[in-house]
Amino acid sequence: DVDQFQIFSFIYDLTYRLLKRDCDMLSGDLKYFELLKRTYPSIKAHSHEIGNRAYANMFAADKEIKKLFNNTPPAQAQRLIDTVMLYCEESDNFELLYGKLDNIAHIHINHCVKNEYYPVMREAFTKALCETLEISESSELAYAWSYGFGRLSDELIHIEDLIRKHSTESITEEA
Repeated sequence: DVDQFQIFSFIYDLTYRLLKRDCDMLSGDLKYFELLKRTYPSIKAHSHEIGNRAYANMFAADKEIKKLFNNTPPAQAQRLIDTVMLYCEESDNFELLYGKLDNIAHIHINHCVKNEYYPVMREAFTKALCETLEISESSELAYAWSYGFGRLSDELIHIEDLIRKHSTESITEEA
């Protein structure tokens, strides 16, 4: 049946991405994820300030994104930074992450978050990290955390695209 095929297709695609991700981590990515795990405790200590600065930077950079957040609770910045922290700390535990990312992806879809917002947020996050820690944006630490944020963004974009595709296919089949 079509629903079983869609589920199989979703699982196959996700499995492929996980294997590719694991292979990438075994190559050059591992260096950055190791740096993220090593520096996680010191970054976590500044997470609140980084989150608040990241949102301020993002709103200054893109007015359309700022409108999207008009009715969000003040804790949203902390939610973002907590997700980044969890992803970077648990980057090798996708089972733990998938449930969280799937939930976030559904929220993003419901709030009309666009894929093109992710690079803006990544840049805002990196700038906030560098401002807070008083480090250069060209430092290895800044690059590693920006890279981790980018990988998190890629995962969310992919999950959101799969959800949208599945929703569109389900609606088309019902019609």
